[in-house]
Parts: sequence; structure tokens; C-alpha cells
Amino acid sequence: MPQIARAERWAFVALTVLVLTYVLLRALQVPLVHDEAVSFIAYVQTGAFLPFHSMWDANNHFLNSLCGVVGHRLFGFHPLALRWASVLSFVLHAWCVWRLGARLHHCFIRWMFWGAMLLCPFLLDFFSLFRGYGPAMALLLVSVRHAAIFLETGPARSLIVSLLSMSLAMGFVLSFLPVAIVLTALLLPGARRARQPFIAWLVFGLVPLTLFALLAWHMAELGLLYQGDTEGYAATTIGSLLKVAFGADAAVWRVAPVLFLALVSAGLALMHRRARLPQGVIIVGALLWGEWALRWLLAETIGLNYAEDRTALHVLALFIAFAAFAADALRRTHAAAWLLALPLVVFPLRSATMANLDRTALWPEQSIPDRFIDRIESLEQELGRPSVVGMHRLAGLPYGLQRRSRFGEGDGTATNWPDTPADARIEIKGVRFDADPRYVLADSAGNGLMLYVRRDPWECRPIMDTLFELQSVGLERSLGLSIPVERVRAGEVIAVAHGALRGPDPLDLRVCVGVFDSAGHVLHGDHAVLATRRALWSGEPWRTALLIPRIPEAARAELFFWEPRRKAFSVEHGRLRALSMD
Repeated sequence: MPQIARAERWAFVALTVLVLTYVLLRALQVPLVHDEAVSFIAYVQTGAFLPFHSMWDANNHFLNSLCGVVGHRLFGFHPLALRWASVLSFVLHAWCVWRLGARLHHCFIRWMFWGAMLLCPFLLDFFSLFRGYGPAMALLLVSVRHAAIFLETGPARSLIVSLLSMSLAMGFVLSFLPVAIVLTALLLPGARRARQPFIAWLVFGLVPLTLFALLAWHMAELGLLYQGDTEGYAATTIGSLLKVAFGADAAVWRVAPVLFLALVSAGLALMHRRARLPQGVIIVGALLWGEWALRWLLAETIGLNYAEDRTALHVLALFIAFAAFAADALRRTHAAAWLLALPLVVFPLRSATMANLDRTALWPEQSIPDRFIDRIESLEQELGRPSVVGMHRLAGLPYGLQRRSRFGEGDGTATNWPDTPADARIEIKGVRFDADPRYVLADSAGNGLMLYVRRDPWECRPIMDTLFELQSVGLERSLGLSIPVERVRAGEVIAVAHGALRGPDPLDLRVCVGVFDSAGHVLHGDHAVLATRRALWSGEPWRTALLIPRIPEAARAELFFWEPRRKAFSVEHGRLRALSMD
């Protein structure tokens, strides 16, 4: 191990503190995105996140959901209460980056590695989000480091730490399964040399790997391993990483990293014939090539998708590590090999240009600025009712949770978006190419979102006003209040509903509107998710406004309640008003 100067140590600490501060500020300020919202509503609020005891979805990163449950119960609803594990995992990530970089002998290569790993674009995002990728990446580095130690000196403790870290990484992100298979296989020859390490390999390696593989197989049968495609490693994995990390993708650019890996690997293989290579570069290279081979085999045999963008984050980190360790190894025989690490400077430079405190790299259009919420809340005060806000489908749940974080409530609708006949519209720059004269631009944001409000508010005429009470026990669909269908055939209608809700258990209750033709076929459906307000209800009030577009073929229109888990609940002091939008 090379000696690291004291000045370098303090410089690394300073860089780490600076990046950690940035990560923490993003965790505090970047609005929740759709995947975070789904995880919170489905798994954290309910406390049901374990496999076979929760809603099946690839969105459920099991250990990440557990961390969210702990944070939510201790600190309530706040972004940092959900994201705390990701933020803390950056500290573990930085520690492993330091320890791995300390293996590199050349100062320039070492700092290229440290800078690229601490400021890797796209990867840096996930240390500020309520997703499992940040913790999983930190645990992957722990596993790689201790795998190298075990293969160099053989302590069973390092074998256990390596395998246990990889198992925990799969608990955070199941898509790490292929790289875990390769790593476990790499450790087998060393584990077979003695009885104790081999037993440890079985207990901490093969057993959890088998359990996660069976879980992945079950999810594949449910059609839940949908991220990515089978177009090819270069097109899917490398192409998606180029797009999210560097903003652009082209077929010719995909060739560069593949060619780099091939040529450098060939050089290392020739060098290995004359001198033993460090275990670090062997392990990282084997993980890169081994995972690619396994992905190719699974794609060709059972149609498993190649990893894409966030599920391919480990490829980005392993590529950085391979470039640095290969350059350091080749420098023994080729003095100019340090130049192989020079391209790594692109990673921190790109992160510097992407720096912000209000949006993510992968889902910028899902981050709705607080000032948009302020404008909509003032609009509702003018209207005297909940507003109808049109937005793209994946912004609805984040919007509802943002309203909640500001001690309010509201729902978005994707009905006929971006041409939603609404009080306000949240649109994406570039989606619309024609200006609607009925709407005026009220605000815009750096992530491409634009808020439009109507120049003249709708003149809403009441066509129905009814009170109701509801006691639902074990039903999926409850009530069913008819809305004057002749008005639905003639023009748009707003269904404004409110009441007080009670339930002994956490609820996944939705307030729904449905429009049907004469044969009972659904012509339109929309719903408001009351779980964006809270999970447990003890008589708290709620309100919502749902849009029903003009449907000339409508034969029946109604409002009803839907609880997919059939939990008991009651609605007291319920009121439904139908307003004709003239």
C-alpha cells in the first residue's frame, strides 16, 4: 500500500465534506419524484414492505423501504426522514472510495479516481433520493474492497464482509443480482482452500444468493423485471448511461467505452503473463466482463433485460474503478499509462455543470417547484373550491405529497393532458407546440416545467348537490353516486367531493369517477389517492375535485370509492357537488 501524504488526506476530507453538504442540501430541497412517492405511499405509510406481505412491484427496494419506515415513524413526513439512509450511505461510499484509492500508487491516477467516484454524475443523485441505489452502490464498493483483501491475504472475516455486503446491496436493489453472482463465483476458489472460509461462502454467499434469485424469478413471472430491454448491452446499458450522465447518446460514442475496455483488458492480460496483477484490477475487470457475459446469456436464453440507466449504475462505478486500477497497473511497464485515467476528469466536470438543488437527472419533469404550489393555492382561494390541475401522469403523486408537505391537499389529473380543460396546467417545455389563448403563462422552472392558469376562471354552474354517509366493510368498490349524464354528454363537469374519513387500518382509498357507455364499457375513469394525505384516518376531513371531460357517448356517470385491499372505512358528513364548466 502506498503512503498517502497528510496534505492529500486533508484535501480528500475537504472534498468529501463539500460533496456531502451538497448531497444533504439536495435531500432537503429536491421535491419527491414519482418512484419515491409510490414507495412512501405503498410501503412506508402502511409499514407493509416485506416480500409476500406487500404490494408486488419492482419499486419496492426492501431494505430502502425499511429505512423509510424507520425515518417516517421517528420524524414524520419529511423528505429527509425518507432519504436519511441514502445520505448516510454517501459517508460509507466516500470511506470506501478513500480506501480503494489508497491502493493506487500514482498521485494523479489516485485523484482522478477519487474525484470521479465522489462526483460521478447521475450516481450522485441517488445519495439524495429515497431509492435503494445509493446504499447499494456503497455496499458494492465495500464488497469489492474486502473481496480484494480476501484474495490477497485470505482472512475469512473479509470474505464474510464481502459476501454480506453484497447480500445487503441486493436487499436495497434486486437488479444487483447478476453482479452478485459473478462476485460470489470469483470468491469460490479462495474459499475452497480451507473449511472455515468455504462454510462462510455457503452461508453468506450461496444461500442468500439463491434466495434472492428465487425472489427475482417470482417477480419475473409477475412481469415486474421490466426495466431495460434486450436490444443489446451497448444500446441499452451504455447508451442509457451516456444519456443520463452526459446528456446525449450516439451509436459512435457507445463504441468508445467498449473499445477502451477491450484494449486495456488485452494489455492487462499480456502484462499478467509477465507479472502478477493487483487483485483490485482483476476483480473489477472480472465483474465488468463477467456481468456482461451473464447478462448476454440471460438475455439470449430467457429474455432478461439488459440493465438500463439506474439499474446500470454499478457499471458506471465499475468502469471508473477499472480505468483507474488498470492505468495504475499498466504504469509499471508503460510510464505514460497514467494518461488512461485522464478521461475520468470528465465525470466531476460534468457533475459541476449539472449541479442544482431542485431536480433530478433522470426525472427532472417530476420536480414541481414550491412556487407553483403557492400560485395554485392562491388560485383555489379565488375559486372557493379545490382546483383542477392538469399535469403528466407521473407528476400526480409527487404533487399530492407536496401539497401535504405544505399542510394542504390537492390532486393532479392527466385527463387529456396536455390539453386538460383545467383551472391550471403544469406542462413540459417542448411537449406543446401551440399556444392556448385561454391560458397565460404564470411561471416556469429550470427543469422545463411551465405553469399555466386560465385567463378567465371557469364559470361553474351547480347541477347537483347531495349529502351522503358511507360505511364500507370488506368491499373493494363502495357507494356509487350518479352524476347527471346529460351534462357529461354536453360538456366538461367537475365533481367536487369532501367528507370526514375513519378507518381502523392504514387505507389505500381512492375517490373515483367513472363514465360508461350503454353496454357498461368504461369510457373514462380518474381517481384521487387519499393516501397522499395520510394512511390512518380518525375523522380527519378531506376534499378533492375530479374532472369529467365531455363524452357524447356517455350513458352513465358516477362517483364511487375504491379500496383495493378491501379495508373497512367510513365516510361521515360527505358531500358531492357536480359543477358544469361553462
